[in-house]
Amino acid sequence: MSITLSFPLLAQAFVSGIMLGGVFALIAIGLTLIWGVMGIINFAHGEFLMVGMYIAYFLAARTGLDPYFTILVTVPALFLIG
Repeated sequence: MSITLSFPLLAQAFVSGIMLGGVFALIAIGLTLIWGVMGIINFAHGEFLMVGMYIAYFLAARTGLDPYFTILVTVPALFLIG
């Protein structure tokens, strides 16, 4: 079996890696900020992240909205929950 790498595939993998790294960086910055300011670890931080991801996923999957557009609904929903 031969695997061929094309430029579009390589570019897509690169962009996906950068985007996933950005999500991890935002999570780490949030945890670091809470720990640095308050001196405690907020265990609910990860739960809010997962609730937000589930809301964004189901909005995109069920309504066909653009995943970036679901941010406009997800952020206020998490604000009301928190």
